[in-house]
Amino acid sequence: MIPVYRLREGKEFLHLNEYAFVESARLLKNNEAVLIFIEGTCLNTNELQPFKKGTARILQTCHTENLFPQIHLVGIAYNNFKGIGKRVNLCLEQYTQTTPILTPKDRVDFNNIIFEKLSALILPTAHTPTIKKNALYYLNFPFYNLVYRFVDKKTKGTVFFDSVLFSVLFFLYPIYLFFIISLLQFISIPQPIIFGTLGLLFLLRNQTMSIS
Repeated sequence: MIPVYRLREGKEFLHLNEYAFVESARLLKNNEAVLIFIEGTCLNTNELQPFKKGTARILQTCHTENLFPQIHLVGIAYNNFKGIGKRVNLCLEQYTQTTPILTPKDRVDFNNIIFEKLSALILPTAHTPTIKKNALYYLNFPFYNLVYRFVDKKTKGTVFFDSVLFSVLFFLYPIYLFFIISLLQFISIPQPIIFGTLGLLFLLRNQTMSIS
């Protein structure tokens, strides 16, 4: 991870970005790969955001050493940003900047070219997944729906919905299963039947819960 400082984090830190440019160029010179999020921000949208200057500055540093690295453009598009059954399209294209980037205008021109190319690679799918509803679905739905609504409220206006939802489900789902088992035991259902039924449902989940 190479730190990058933005203006809103304080002008006094901006000079430290020179390290990011030099270190990235060093890695590329040694045939390493550098992953860059050129928008410099994360939003739940399939629309590209204005590019930052960092990528062009890294290339400018490379070009001063007569190094022209190959660029792999990756467009990522989601059919939705919440809910079960996301479809993600990854589109890739290779590009090499053959004209040296030497001036601020060159950096702007580079960003404009990449913006146009990346825009063409963001292709959301129109497919809307549907979930087959069965016994396992109805067993988990009350718990999932409760957690979903809670996380949705707490992460409103942020991009952390999925990561928080996963974490909460990961830690609370075993407690939910324990509650279900305790409830079934309370109404005098034998343990072999309880665990056997739950085990069978989970073994068949790939067939019964597949997204069509």
